[in-house]
Amino acid sequence: MRQISASQIWTACTAKAAAGNDGEDLGAEYTLDLLARFQLSTAEMFKVFDYCKTKGITPLCTPWDAASLDALERYGMPAYKVASADLTNHELLEKLAKTGKPLLCSTGMSSESEIKDAIALFKRKGAQFVLLHCNSTYPAPFKDVNLRYLHRLKELVTDGFVGYSGHERGISVAISAVSLGARVIEKHFTLDRNMEGNDHRVSLLPAEFAQMVQGIRETEQALGTADIRKVTQGEMMNREVLAKSLVASKAIKTGERIDADVISSRSPGKGLPPYKKHELVGKVANRDIAEGDFFYPSDLNFRRGESQSL
Repeated sequence: MRQISASQIWTACTAKAAAGNDGEDLGAEYTLDLLARFQLSTAEMFKVFDYCKTKGITPLCTPWDAASLDALERYGMPAYKVASADLTNHELLEKLAKTGKPLLCSTGMSSESEIKDAIALFKRKGAQFVLLHCNSTYPAPFKDVNLRYLHRLKELVTDGFVGYSGHERGISVAISAVSLGARVIEKHFTLDRNMEGNDHRVSLLPAEFAQMVQGIRETEQALGTADIRKVTQGEMMNREVLAKSLVASKAIKTGERIDADVISSRSPGKGLPPYKKHELVGKVANRDIAEGDFFYPSDLNFRRGESQSL
């Protein structure tokens, strides 16, 4: 969020070139040039935040230094995103923690020990935080995403939430992250992937972003609980139509023994289920049963070989 003048950009770039770091210089020069041409002023940023509010969107921002944080605090930012690059910047993390605002912290480029150090700092300061699993490659190869690390991240946080910040192409990984416990999803958003800048090519278009949100909401509903399996209302209705029941393959008189060869299985599922057949065999009929009639739980009431007169 800090403003950078053209002279500062030129000084930074020429200093790197003088040091002989040609590869680094090209990356830094490109990034600083983009900032010079496209970075919004603080006043313009605040106008964007105000516009978000008129659309029912909660604005968030990533402060990269203390000056940016002070400006955002003056605005009244409700929470902060912490960039992967600053997860090891403990001085800034402490300032962020002191705000008392929720912090969404990406973990890209950090080792597990560095992640643990940041967690310890947040907990010492009593900060509200969510750690976002992240691979800081643009675009991130699918083979490097390692979504299962969400489970490990949850163990490290112990009593908090985890999320996912994705730089891979498409929406499938972000949706899958929700099924693995991510409670916050961050994805880049653009109007045109051909626009200048590194982020656009890994960003989602409006229709894609809407599709991702729909997929996440559907996944959240589908996750359900880990409680004991229960038959749903829809399944019960289909069970009556599609499931099978035990039926009499020929007429049986009251008092006759019910043998295996007079029992068959067929739909619908209105009578005894087929797995009850072994309980039914050997029972004595306590009613007249016509050919094709269903057997019911009441047909299990008599002991094997017991006649109705008994």
